[in-house]
Amino acid sequence: MANKISVFLVEDNHDMAFFIESFLRKHPEFLLLGSADTLADARIAIAAQKPDLVMLDNYLPDGTGIDMMKHLRATQPEVDVIFITAANDIDTIKTAIRHGACDYLVKPFILERLEEALKNYLMFNKKVGQKSHLQQEEIDRVIRQTLPHSAPAGFTYPKGIDELTLNQVRAAFSGEHTQHTADSLSDLIGISKSTARRYLEYCKNIKLLEAHIQHGTVGRPQRFYRLTFN
Repeated sequence: MANKISVFLVEDNHDMAFFIESFLRKHPEFLLLGSADTLADARIAIAAQKPDLVMLDNYLPDGTGIDMMKHLRATQPEVDVIFITAANDIDTIKTAIRHGACDYLVKPFILERLEEALKNYLMFNKKVGQKSHLQQEEIDRVIRQTLPHSAPAGFTYPKGIDELTLNQVRAAFSGEHTQHTADSLSDLIGISKSTARRYLEYCKNIKLLEAHIQHGTVGRPQRFYRLTFN
């Protein structure tokens, strides 16, 4: 690819920002222009640098990613946006899509999902950059390629892990400071404690969650799980 796709990141969680920046810097087809952790800084930088793609969080200190999308559509409508956020409520999702989000990643997400989002974006740009007009079947392929889905094509979960239950577990950690034990997760989503423990350990192993021990005044220490990146 002769020209790299330029990217600007808007993310106020430094761990998450480092994770995404590190991935982009290693990717041969993307050029990271910079990052910001507030809307005010992002507006100035994006207006000056004019990236092809903005990777955008929703919860920011001085506003929301939705606010930023509305601003971009009014000032730089050619900029594409991939949403990266813990917001999984229907209103936010629908509003982001209505304002042109080309993908929507709910934190915490696995590395493969980030790779997939960027791969789809690359393929879309290559396809639309090759021709001035597309036939219906070509449009269908482009649109279907960029439709968000929860797991990459061909991805297989380990034995004992299914996507529907995993999505329930992930949704249980949507709050910024949410933490659960196997017991509390079991009660919340209606699965057995052993199943809850299996999913929690799986999420820890793929770096979606981190575990920590809390020692009470009585009884056994409890193992709590929380988001690795909020």
